[in-house]
Amino acid sequence: MLTYRIITVSSLLLALNACGSDDEETNTTTSSTATTETGTTGTTTTTETGLTETGLTETGTTTTPTNTTTSTTPTTTTTTTTTTTPPLTLADGVQDILNADCTSYCHSGGSPSGNLDLSSGNSHAGMVGVSSTQSALDIITAGDASRSYLVYKLANTHTEPPANGSGSSMPKSGDALSAADQALIVAWINDGANP
Repeated sequence: MLTYRIITVSSLLLALNACGSDDEETNTTTSSTATTETGTTGTTTTTETGLTETGLTETGTTTTPTNTTTSTTPTTTTTTTTTTTPPLTLADGVQDILNADCTSYCHSGGSPSGNLDLSSGNSHAGMVGVSSTQSALDIITAGDASRSYLVYKLANTHTEPPANGSGSSMPKSGDALSAADQALIVAWINDGANP
């Protein structure tokens, strides 16, 4: 919004004695009216000077504008992208562990131990959601390794609560599975025991 301000400088006439000499100084103050257009803020300075024998001095109005600086802060948007890893499947190394440590000893062929065939193409159907013959737990409860008898058999804690099972640990022949292999099987079960 613009504001119009009128500044009037009153006229003042000073006269010296008409009888004075030519060397005397005669001061005359002139009158001026200035209109200043300003923004929301401004400064107006009025200067008056006189007329002398030695020369003219300007009389006028000086307007000093006030600069206003507007600062705009840029907006920063942060986008967080979450990458979800697809759930583990038998093909993500689980079946390889079963093939290397279970099917070669007991759980494959025409009469697998415990009637449990863990060979490729048969392992998922033979374990997931299937009741154990040695424990009240299912062999594998998809999504819950703590309720899966296989986990306790592999850790050799199958005779303790909550499994309260029987028989020998797995694998029956050979060394126990490494901690990394057991962790992969637990992760696969907790991911949903996907085929």
